[in-house]
Amino acid sequence: MPHSRRKLLRGASALPLWGAALFSLALMAGLVLLILARGLPELGRLIAAREGWLLSCTLNTAILILLSLIPAVPVAIGAAAWLAYFAPVSVKRAARALLEAVSGLPSILFGMFGYLLFGSLLGLRYSLLTGALTLSVMLLPGAVLAFWEALSQVERPLLESALGLGAGLASAVKTVIVPSAAAGLFAGTLGLARQILGESAALIFTSGVGAAAPGPGAAGLIAHLRESGASIAVQLYRLVLNGENGPAFGAAAFLLLLAGLLSFAARLAAERGRR
Repeated sequence: MPHSRRKLLRGASALPLWGAALFSLALMAGLVLLILARGLPELGRLIAAREGWLLSCTLNTAILILLSLIPAVPVAIGAAAWLAYFAPVSVKRAARALLEAVSGLPSILFGMFGYLLFGSLLGLRYSLLTGALTLSVMLLPGAVLAFWEALSQVERPLLESALGLGAGLASAVKTVIVPSAAAGLFAGTLGLARQILGESAALIFTSGVGAAAPGPGAAGLIAHLRESGASIAVQLYRLVLNGENGPAFGAAAFLLLLAGLLSFAARLAAERGRR
């Protein structure tokens, strides 16, 4: 077969791949442009009008991210370090299969579990604390997998050098491996924050849909943790449900901007870790 004909056939066989890629990119770009085109003017109007729910829901989202990551990240890093450097091979295989299965469960199941455990059994009811604790449990499987991958990418000679200098395995992992993987761990943490940002199903069952602002001072903020509080994603769901399309596009544009900022920061951290 002539070379030119083979080249033509190879080019023709790649056309479906090009078509699929272009269609996917065009679809995503169109969705982003639609949200920004309709949402940014509405977001500006909401900010100018000092819409009460925008500030309170932004604060609720920040609280949920902070309170859920504080317990989840250290536990996930410890579990990932043990699985990466201490666990037997058979345990690693079983743990990976279990973590992948649990991380794929619908978030609404975690919401039901969270309300039964934290809201009902522990008496926290619909509150930001219930939502944050539920998110911590929900994020844990994916966080362990992400941090496991980050720790596993640390160059093996670093560990061997530490062991050669007389350090124990636990000490070497703590003082050499974890600091060397800091950029990857930080990128994974930002990915978890981005996941919380877009979560709504689990939070409807746990933190509720309240949009009231906290009281003045630290005492008001602490009391607010025991109250129902909607995140931006939950408020977006309420707006769509009530047919308030304008404010809904504004909330969607705000979420998109925040998610893009977190994605950009995570990408920078990941690139820094590869250097």
